[in-house]
Amino acid sequence: MVELHLIHGIFNRKWKMRIRHVPRSQNAVVVHRARLAVSGLPSLMVF
Repeated sequence: MVELHLIHGIFNRKWKMRIRHVPRSQNAVVVHRARLAVSGLPSLMVF
């Protein structure tokens, strides 16, 4: 529920935003980074 409140706060700002769904099959870089994060590799840099 906290996440929903934070998202609502972001949408209330006067920004132009667009949300678009990207299937995992078309977003290989993010899938790879997510797998690295789950595996807990120490070489992963999170920005």
